Amino acid sequence: MKILKPSEQKRELDYLVTGVSRSGTVYMAKLLTSLGFPCTHEAVFTPYGFKNASKTNSAVSIHDGPWLNNTDKIVAESSYMGAPHVKSLRCLRETKVIHLIREPLRVVFSILDGFNYFQHPHPDNDPYQMFIYVHVPDLTQDLDPVSRACLFYMEWNEMIEKQNPDFVYHVESDVELLAEFLGVEANNYFQNRRANSRSNGFSHTHDDIPEGPIKDRFIEMSKRYGYTIISA
Repeated sequence: MKILKPSEQKRELDYLVTGVSRSGTVYMAKLLTSLGFPCTHEAVFTPYGFKNASKTNSAVSIHDGPWLNNTDKIVAESSYMGAPHVKSLRCLRETKVIHLIREPLRVVFSILDGFNYFQHPHPDNDPYQMFIYVHVPDLTQDLDPVSRACLFYMEWNEMIEKQNPDFVYHVESDVELLAEFLGVEANNYFQNRRANSRSNGFSHTHDDIPEGPIKDRFIEMSKRYGYTIISA
């Protein structure tokens, strides 16, 4: 698939779902598709660049499973890597942006336990981590991995907030809220919210985050997003 410069983009996505990594973007790709909006996952916005999204089949990624096929007319993309480009790329002038939020503590430890990210001030030779570090340069500070993951969660979501998304959706919320925003009925929709989860037995609490200003900010954001603070 040809990688395009933003100025070469020929068609605009109708919807972009974006949030922090491990927030449920695979689930959202399947959910939107089941609601009548064929949606790819990390096919348009990737660590390697920006790819064309057409009404035909030019944006199906290796991550996309049986919910999409080559005859679907792609109208949406779900990718945390779309966050830095919400308002800057020409293709997004008419795109409705959905800010996806998941419980912060689960996101942080899903990243750490599942991917082993943020172990060092500079990323390993991994394109996904490199993409994150480019857009959140504060991650190069001398921090422990948990604090670094918390910092990523906060700064990535704040980056999206500053770009005025059209709709904020918590992955734990009723699907009817999303369907209302999309202007459709919530019938026969995909319901497995743990479709891409790597945490089968979650046992972490906020006590697992080292004390300091990053933890204080993280707890403040968690409360602002409506999540309960859990202690051992």
